[in-house]
Formats: sequence, C-alpha cells, structure tokens
Amino acid sequence: MEEIKEKFKIQVEMLSDKDIKNVVKKLDKEELDMFIDTMEGRNAELREKLVSLKQEVVRRMDNHELLMEAVGEEIPRKAFLFLKECLAEVKGIAEEVVGGDK
Repeated sequence: MEEIKEKFKIQVEMLSDKDIKNVVKKLDKEELDMFIDTMEGRNAELREKLVSLKQEVVRRMDNHELLMEAVGEEIPRKAFLFLKECLAEVKGIAEEVVGGDK
C-alpha cells in the first residue's frame, strides 16, 4: 500500500491544476481518499518549507544589520546612512512578507 501511495504522489506532483481536476472527477472513494492524503501531506511539506525560508530571510536580514553596524565606522558617513536606510527598507519588506510566521 505504501508503494502505491508513493507512486501516486509522484504522479500527482507532475499534474497541472487542470489535469488534477480531471483526474479527481474519475477517482473512486478509496482513490479520492488517497489523493486527499497525498495532497495534505504535500501541503504540509510546502508549509514547512515556507516557514523555514521565511525564517532564513529574517536571519539573513539580521546578519546584514550586524554587518552594517560592524563596518559603519569604516565607510563614509553618508554612504553608511544610505546603506542603513536601504537595509531598513528591505528588512521592513522581509518582515512584512514573513508576517507572524517567524
């Protein structure tokens, strides 16, 4: 049964949205249940990946901020302020994208 599920999962991942709709219409109850399980598992995997990637973005932005503070005295003040402003803007966008999933 597990082997069948794995083959089914591979087939589902290769289908487009239109293909999936057509396939779902042709499934019997057992196949539909298997399809739903497969899609729920895939969604959970994608959700975990998304959370991980969002956390990575925030971590990188924090690292950039630390780097800016470390080199702040080594570059001209005007350039430093401009870079710091750009970093703050990018970090704001990143945090907006991440939302509450930190």
